Amino acid sequence: MTTYWIRVIVALGIGTALSVGTVRAQSEQEARVTEVISLEHAQLYSVLEVLSDLNNVRLDSVAGFPDANRIVLHGPEKAVEEAFRLIQQLDVPAPPEKVEPPRRTHFIRIQSYPTELLLDALSVNFEAFEVRLAIDHVNRQLLVTGTEEEFVKVMELMARLDLPSQALQMDFWFLRGTVGGSETANGTALPSGLAPIAKTLAENGFASLSLLAPCKLGVDAGQPFQQQFSVVPPDPESGDEKLDFRLEGRTQFSAEANSIQLRLEARMTGRPIGRQDRNQPFAHFEIDTTLSVPLGKYVVLAAAPSTTDRGGAVALVVRVTKAD
Repeated sequence: MTTYWIRVIVALGIGTALSVGTVRAQSEQEARVTEVISLEHAQLYSVLEVLSDLNNVRLDSVAGFPDANRIVLHGPEKAVEEAFRLIQQLDVPAPPEKVEPPRRTHFIRIQSYPTELLLDALSVNFEAFEVRLAIDHVNRQLLVTGTEEEFVKVMELMARLDLPSQALQMDFWFLRGTVGGSETANGTALPSGLAPIAKTLAENGFASLSLLAPCKLGVDAGQPFQQQFSVVPPDPESGDEKLDFRLEGRTQFSAEANSIQLRLEARMTGRPIGRQDRNQPFAHFEIDTTLSVPLGKYVVLAAAPSTTDRGGAVALVVRVTKAD
């Protein structure tokens, strides 16, 4: 920025002057100065607009010369210095315009992932309007409209999701206990592998845990599964009822590394034995959930008081591994 200090009134001889504000009478007691400022980056009219309020209060006059992109300030020395500092803050290069990266549509062949479930599995990894995804169900293609960076992200997710069918083994354990209290478990003892789970449940108020029923399923990733079975618990508390279990759902490879997405509906109902109301089952426990399960880890799917007149609580634990 080039600045000229002039102690006399500058003759307005360069182009046509644009006057802003009213020139006021000078006081003999107050020194006046005139400063000429050449703008390098800012637009003249924008700066004059900002200075208009300051001019009406502190300066005697502000004049602009569009042909030279120059401003002339006149007034008390302190007011001129203040205006000069303000112009310095305004006369800076404009920020570079943001250039949006190009967007194009890519096609990805879907190998094995169910097309009706793929969009939900992918969309949770993107913010709204970040990338556009569509499915061509007939040709089993995923259409991705976005930037190159977004396309790479989708490809990385597909590499974890769209894998060849994998045989899996799922082990379920239904556990029974109480909420609070310190009663001793009467049923079948828990397998040693469930000891960390039992400790965690105990820390959250579940006591006297025992094994109600285990269930082992062999499934293929991406395929639905369903299993039903019944048991008569050996513990005295439940010796007069039969328990019916139902497991139904689907597994998919998760976008999280070394994990499986499990969609599960599970239900446990009790049916009295040897009583007139034996044909009237009542619900003990029921869940409907979708979650990511790390391979090889014991995971509590749900734990809650059971809906029986005896009270008590039920928990469901799962462990998913790749079949040998």
